[in-house]
Amino acid sequence: AGNMPKDTIKHAIKRAAGEKIGDAFEDLVYEGYAPGGVALIVSCLTDNRHRTAPDLKFIFDRNGGNLGSSGSVAFLFTFQTIVIADRAGKPEDDWLELGLECGASDVRVEGDVVTILAPATDFLAVKGALEEKEIQMHSAEMGYMPNTSVPVADKEDARKVLKLIETLEDHDDVQNVYANYEIQDAWLEELSGSGS
Repeated sequence: AGNMPKDTIKHAIKRAAGEKIGDAFEDLVYEGYAPGGVALIVSCLTDNRHRTAPDLKFIFDRNGGNLGSSGSVAFLFTFQTIVIADRAGKPEDDWLELGLECGASDVRVEGDVVTILAPATDFLAVKGALEEKEIQMHSAEMGYMPNTSVPVADKEDARKVLKLIETLEDHDDVQNVYANYEIQDAWLEELSGSGS
């Protein structure tokens, strides 16, 4: 009825059902900069790198950023185990002790959230040790953690950075976007609340 070929419909159904079609999926990592000098690493899973790269370049260009070459921002991040857990009212010292027991290299307590960092090679061991201690985890992944952060001093730049990240995250091939920005909490609340 919609003048769509049968093959296209079958292809869409198979893809939604998780069947492999044509090329195998591959993990790709793209690097670039957002407005204000904020570094971004974009982790993708795609079955067509010739579609993904131009799409991401277009998104970067359209939102005031620029897609860089491989290695252009990777040195600003460390690939490691990142576990986000609920603080559960425990004192910071208890979390530091717990983190060391479970093999963490760093524990950061901020408000009601605890970030536990460890080498990427220790992901399963650290996650398992935390599960044994019945820690309530929000997420556990291997990802890119920024070594330093870039303060975004201009509110308009902050809006552009968040918009670029949101647009990238909306792309079907994008799995995660890692950034090294530091934006004032009041701006974050205002800009995310306004849907910008």
